[in-house]
Amino acid sequence: MIYRSATLDKATSSDITKILQTHKINSIIDLRGGGESLATEDKELRGQKLYAQKLLLSHSYVGKEGLFGLNMAFLKSGGQDIKRMMDILAKPDSYPVIIHCSAGKDRTGLTIALIQLICNVPKDDIVNQYSDSARLLESEHGNIVQRLGKLGLGPEFSGSDATVMEKTISFIENEYGSASKYLESIGVGVAQQEAIKSIITVQKSKY
Repeated sequence: MIYRSATLDKATSSDITKILQTHKINSIIDLRGGGESLATEDKELRGQKLYAQKLLLSHSYVGKEGLFGLNMAFLKSGGQDIKRMMDILAKPDSYPVIIHCSAGKDRTGLTIALIQLICNVPKDDIVNQYSDSARLLESEHGNIVQRLGKLGLGPEFSGSDATVMEKTISFIENEYGSASKYLESIGVGVAQQEAIKSIITVQKSKY
């Protein structure tokens, strides 16, 4: 029903066709910001944008708290993106869905965790799946480190340590009460959450 992916930018048109046909994908949700792709910009503008990003990151949750800070920042400032994603997931004809960002482990990992939390997936399973991201991205590790280095971020940002997701879940519970309450705070009501849950979970028979 839901696939977590890294960016699809490097995929060829035949790759995309194969992915869509094999898994019968109906929706692709891209969580990246509009300015993340710098490849087509001139060098001067690219340099200015990188400097601005470095400056912002050094003074943000990310600069002070690492990957956990990145999650906090996305929860606090990315509510509109998360709400738009949930709006799509509440519609049965949206599925199957691919959700991705750049590496598929941070913004995507966090939003997948929110979905899992409202579906009552055990926290240990959520943490274990998140921490497995680094292994699954091993072939891209060098590229990720290089990309993050341009933003002034160290190689530790390329990982997915279990403690990051543990702290993130604790933050959600301490700050908002629960994942469900967080989603309510950004406009995803209980009825919408229940609609998503009913679509993507298999109900156990009473018999």
